[in-house]
Amino acid sequence: MDRSQLVEWLEAGNEIGSHGLTHRLLTSLSLHEIRREIVDSKKLLEDLFGQPIVHFCYPYGGCNEAIRDIVQEAGYATATSIIPGFNIAETDAFMLRRLLASHRRPYLAALTRC
Repeated sequence: MDRSQLVEWLEAGNEIGSHGLTHRLLTSLSLHEIRREIVDSKKLLEDLFGQPIVHFCYPYGGCNEAIRDIVQEAGYATATSIIPGFNIAETDAFMLRRLLASHRRPYLAALTRC
C-alpha cells in the first residue's frame, strides 16, 4: 500500500502497526540494531500518520526476552508472535498468538483446529 492508501485505511477506522524498520530477523542483530528497528519504525510511522503506533509484530517471529522488553519499553501496547492459537486474558500482551487463515484453510476451519 502507498501512503495515500494507508491514510484512507486509517480514516476508515483501521489501525496499522510496526513490523520493524527494515524487516530483519531481530534475533540476528545486536541490541543497538534491535532497538533501532523497533524504536525508529514506531517513530517513522507516527511522524508519517500523526497517530500513536501501539502494535508490533516480530519479523519472522524472531523474539526473545530482551527483544520483548525493548518492544514494551518503546511504548507499544501489544506484540504478535507466530505462535499459533488463541489468546486468553492471561496471554502475555507482547507474545500474542494468531491463527493462519488462507484460501487453503478458511477462517472457520482454522478455528476448529486449534
